[in-house]
Amino acid sequence: MKMIVDTEESISRKLRIDLCPVVQTNVMWPAPVDQRLNELIRLIGLEPYGEVSRSRLLAALVAHATPDSRSLVRLLKTYAALSANDVVLQRSGPISVKHRRPGRRPVQN
Repeated sequence: MKMIVDTEESISRKLRIDLCPVVQTNVMWPAPVDQRLNELIRLIGLEPYGEVSRSRLLAALVAHATPDSRSLVRLLKTYAALSANDVVLQRSGPISVKHRRPGRRPVQN
C-alpha cells in the first residue's frame, strides 16, 4: 500500500480500488458513532467474509454514498437530530466510552 503525502499523481480509472495509493485522514466524531462502527465491524465478523478494518468499512460506505446534494443534506439533518441511543446498536444499559490510543487494533469478534 502506497501512502500519498502532499504530492500529486495520476491514477488509472481502471485500477482496482484496493490497489490505489492511500491517504491518511483524522476523523473526529461523537463516541456513540465510534461505538456503532465497532459494532458494525463485529457484525461483519459473524459473516464468512474474513477480517475487515474500520478504514475499509468507512471507505466502502463513502464510496457508495449517493452523490446527490439534497440527499446528503437530508442525511446530515437526520443525523443532527439523533440521540446517542439512536446511533448505537446496543439496546440497553449505559453506553460506555472506551478511551483508546490512535492506530490499528486487532479485530474483536
